[in-house]
Amino acid sequence: MFLSRNPMEMNDTSNSPDASKLGQVSDLITATNVHEMGQVADLIAPRPSISRTLMSPDRLLLLRLLHEHVDILSNKEPSLVHIKRRVWQQILNSYHEQPGVEQRTMRQIQKYWENYKTRRKKNIEQGMTLAELLSEDIKEMEEYFVNAEPKVDIPEKYKDFMKATDQVNHIKEEIANQDLDGSVEYEGHINGDEPAASFLDTSDGQTRSSIKAKGPPGLYKLSEIDIIPICHLKRQSGDVNQNLVKKPKIETAEAYYDLKIQHEMERFQIEKQLFAQKLECMKKKHEKEMESFNYEMAWKQEAHEMEMTVLKQKLQKNS
Repeated sequence: MFLSRNPMEMNDTSNSPDASKLGQVSDLITATNVHEMGQVADLIAPRPSISRTLMSPDRLLLLRLLHEHVDILSNKEPSLVHIKRRVWQQILNSYHEQPGVEQRTMRQIQKYWENYKTRRKKNIEQGMTLAELLSEDIKEMEEYFVNAEPKVDIPEKYKDFMKATDQVNHIKEEIANQDLDGSVEYEGHINGDEPAASFLDTSDGQTRSSIKAKGPPGLYKLSEIDIIPICHLKRQSGDVNQNLVKKPKIETAEAYYDLKIQHEMERFQIEKQLFAQKLECMKKKHEKEMESFNYEMAWKQEAHEMEMTVLKQKLQKNS
C-alpha cells in the first residue's frame, strides 16, 4: 500500500500500519534533541582526509579518557543509550581540547574503541575486565615515555664522523686498559703515503707517547694524520691489524654545532632569496593583471559611450 500525496487521503489512512510507523518516526524525531541531531549530522558528513592511525601520545590520551568512562561504555543496557551518546561527545570534546592532537570524528574514536576490544578479546575471555586492561596499557605506555631516550636526528654527512669518533675512543680505552709487558705501536699515514709518524705507548707503570716524524718539524699536523693500528698485541703475535680508523676532521662538538649553524644560515639565506624572487614575480603578475583590467574597463566604457550615442540618435529620429 502506497501513501497518497493528497493530505486528505493521508488522513483517511490513519488506521493503516504505515500510519502507525509514521507516528513512531514522528515521536522519535520529536524526542531527539538538537545536540543529538548534531551528532547525526557529524556522522553523515564526509570524514576529513586525515590519517587513520593514532600517534603514541594521542593513543595514550585517548586511553586515559576511555578509562574514565569505561563503566558506562562497557554497559550494554538499552536504557543507557542517551547517556552513552553524551559520554562519547564529552570524550571527543576533551580529546580535542588538548594541544597538538589531530582532529578526529566521533566515528573514528568509536572505531578505535571497537578495535581495542577486538584486540583484547583473548584477555577478556580469560577473565580480565576492560578497566584492568586499560590500566595496564596506560601504565606500560607511561613507562615507555618516561624511560625512552630522546631521538637525536643526526645528518647523514655527520654519521661517518660520529662513527670514527666512537672508534677512536674505543681504541683509547683498550690502550688504557691493557696490562702488557711490551708495547703497542701505531703509525700515522697521510693520504696513503709513507708513514709520517709513529706513536709508542708502553705499560710499565707509566704511559708515554713519542712522535717520530720522517719529515721536517712542523710539516705534518696531528689532525691531518690517519691512525692505523700496526700491532695490537706485539708480544703475543706479530700479525698486522689492517683496520683503518680515520681521524675526524672536526675535533670538537663546538665546531660541529658552529658548522651546523652555518648551514642553517645558508639555508635561511637561500629561502629568503627564493621568497624575494617569488614576491617580485607576484608583483609583476599583479601589475600585468591591473594593466589588463584597466584596458578592459576603458574599452567597455568606450563601447558604452558609442551605444549611448546610437540610442540618442534613434530617439531624436523618432521624436
